[in-house]
Amino acid sequence: MRNERGLYDLVDEETGDIYVRDYDMMTGTQRLTPETRTPVDEKLRAETIKRIKDGIAEYRLDTILAVKGYDVNEVISNLENAQTQEELSKIRTELFDKLC
Repeated sequence: MRNERGLYDLVDEETGDIYVRDYDMMTGTQRLTPETRTPVDEKLRAETIKRIKDGIAEYRLDTILAVKGYDVNEVISNLENAQTQEELSKIRTELFDKLC
């Protein structure tokens, strides 16, 4: 998806999470920009935590993550303590990458 700076962002169509930001298609490199401090989308945080808890009940997500070396309680704690939307998106991206 082309952004307002004329660069491209790799965006998950389903969740809207940005995987790669400010990619220059002409040079094939990512341009580094100063980190932003967007407030956390509380609805997205709550939805993500609910999806994890539902996954634990429905298909033993805690066991799946444990096999991959992750503590589901730590993941939930990190989501609850994220201070910016960027932190929240990073945690979500890492989690969903491990599950795919």
